[in-house]
Formats: sequence, C-alpha cells, structure tokens
Amino acid sequence: MQIITIIINELPYKNDKAWNALRLAGELLNQDVKVKIFLLEDGVDVGKKR
Repeated sequence: MQIITIIINELPYKNDKAWNALRLAGELLNQDVKVKIFLLEDGVDVGKKR
C-alpha cells in the first residue's frame, strides 16, 4: 500500500491550492492509497470548523 503525505500551508480562502489538495486526497483515498495531511502555518485554518 502506498502512503502519500500532503502538506498544506495556504489559507483555505486565499486561493484554490488548499481545496485542490483536499480533492487530491479524496481521489487518492478512492484508489486505496493511504493519505496523511500535514497542516502547516496558515494551512492550520483548513482543519478548523467554521
């Protein structure tokens, strides 16, 4: 089984990078790839509830 780590360090509302990273993670999960997401700096806001 493959393991992919995705690092997100962009604000969720600044541009589409964070959203696209989450979409990629979802597709990888659909392909039975283990995904780890590391939130760094401004990317921490991606994991917060609104």
